[in-house]
Amino acid sequence: MKKARITKRFQFEAAHCLTKHDGKCKQVHGHTYTLEVSLIGDIIENPFSPEFGMVFDFGKLGKVVRSVIDMLYDHRMLNDSLEGVYPTAENMCYELFSSISMGLTEATQDGPNRIMLEKVRLWETANSWAEVSCDMITGILGGEF
Repeated sequence: MKKARITKRFQFEAAHCLTKHDGKCKQVHGHTYTLEVSLIGDIIENPFSPEFGMVFDFGKLGKVVRSVIDMLYDHRMLNDSLEGVYPTAENMCYELFSSISMGLTEATQDGPNRIMLEKVRLWETANSWAEVSCDMITGILGGEF
């Protein structure tokens, strides 16, 4: 079976302040975030499937991710909307990874388990990003990290 990686990019606007930071990020400020979500999986070889030749439909991926972004991130004050989470790019990546992973599980309940959320990369500026990948999550949960 052939495997491939697919990635879809999203943008959203949000504000936050890093109250423990000793620089200008201590003040309330906003970003135009760019989120990249990557899946890996088997390419569907069934010629009767509407997803023939795909790992996962980009439209379905968009619906899953956009619902997470719209619920907690887009045009929000992240200090308020992400209860109990200090809103650094790193922490946001973990939250996004968890929420998107759950959404993908729900979206693929009817089909075989043939895709996996590989990584989430969150760009805070054009030059700065954080990333969480499945091997990091597995390593932490397995005590190997």
